[in-house]
Amino acid sequence: MAMSKLTLYADTAVVKRAKRWAAKRNTSLSAAVGRFLRALTTPQKVRELPPITRRMCGIAKIPDRPLRELMEEALEEKYRLRK
Repeated sequence: MAMSKLTLYADTAVVKRAKRWAAKRNTSLSAAVGRFLRALTTPQKVRELPPITRRMCGIAKIPDRPLRELMEEALEEKYRLRK
């Protein structure tokens, strides 16, 4: 795989936290940013879903209504606020 150099600028505190994050995961910040950019630029349809996610697809039936409406309905039911 061909590699290109990329220079990024970020707040010093953010860079320090990012380096600690990468070190805890036994990776480099360059590798982490590379994976992030790859994920960011890979079309959604091309990404491979983990096996458990593939098996679960289609199990839940989600109503085609706004999330706010669904949340209000759930809270009304939970606290018995139905009119």
